[in-house]
Amino acid sequence: ITTTSPQLTVGYNSSNKFTTAVASDGGTTWAMLGTDADLNVDFSGATDGDFSINTDDLFVDTSTGRVGIGTTSPAYQLHLASGVVDTIITLTNSSTVAQGFYIIAEGQEASLWQSENSPLNFATNNAVKMTILGNGNVGIGNTAPTALLDVNNTATSAITAGANARVLNILGAFTEAGSGTHSRITGIEITPPTITAGVATVTNTASLYISDAPTATVTGANYSLWVDAGTARFDGDVTIAGTLTGAGTGTFGYFSRSGTTITPATPADSISFPGSGA
Repeated sequence: ITTTSPQLTVGYNSSNKFTTAVASDGGTTWAMLGTDADLNVDFSGATDGDFSINTDDLFVDTSTGRVGIGTTSPAYQLHLASGVVDTIITLTNSSTVAQGFYIIAEGQEASLWQSENSPLNFATNNAVKMTILGNGNVGIGNTAPTALLDVNNTATSAITAGANARVLNILGAFTEAGSGTHSRITGIEITPPTITAGVATVTNTASLYISDAPTATVTGANYSLWVDAGTARFDGDVTIAGTLTGAGTGTFGYFSRSGTTITPATPADSISFPGSGA
């Protein structure tokens, strides 16, 4: 041990050794030299062998195998805590342009934060299943979504015998308020897109567009829209460019409008659908 340049060396030989050096300002350097220069700290023989740096900057509870950063009571294998509002984990690499990727706990809120103008991917079974692009487009089954929500199940999925198959299934449950009026309760509500006029020629617009019906080999029929039960209501005009047919018996009720007057109050007038005719 020297005093001018304080250094402690413990070694098996001159090539395999551990040294610790202390600088004049108190800075300490550890160095392990050798063909297998691991540093192993074993607290197995101690009754209270916790390890800490500055109390809670880094804390290892050796009785549970848990590590705490900012806490001396880690609740899980790795527990990060902050004395301020936010607890943030930042991930960056050599190609990071902005601030990288954050995992944030802010008060009672939590965020996954991609600072780059690049995709944020979510993967299961070792493959990407959902992607959020830098422009906000979300793709499910599509890593290059071209719409705010782009669902594209290009991978063929096996259907269990006797089961129904669907790409999107929506099921909601509501409890009505104790008072007041609900103007409507809906499973899906579509607000028309806002279209700013430009120089392009627009042929048609629609709030809901169905390109075609499926082309499967079926014993019944292929439908582009199927209302299985209940009343289908159209408060606006209905344009039918194809053939209006009835697959079962029933009626098609309608209102007539003259200016702002709509008659009748209920769709009492109707057109009968025969069981197999047009």
